[in-house]
Amino acid sequence: MATNTLNTTDYYVEMLSTLSNTEKLEVIAKLIESMKPKKKTKKITNLKMLKDFEGSWGEDLSVEEYVANLRSTIPSKEVSW
Repeated sequence: MATNTLNTTDYYVEMLSTLSNTEKLEVIAKLIESMKPKKKTKKITNLKMLKDFEGSWGEDLSVEEYVANLRSTIPSKEVSW
């Protein structure tokens, strides 16, 4: 199996030999980046973000109640001037 790995490695080195030094460094940087463990990202919803601030507005309202109050202050789209 080591022979196959060596042959594969030699194949890629030969293939990359025509690249400029700058291009080779870019390939190296991408290879290194691909070896790093992937960070797990947390998907944070807007409601979750608001829930983190629950109680920060100084009232004992739930996030849902606070949002409903905010929405009630928005004028309707059918505003006549």
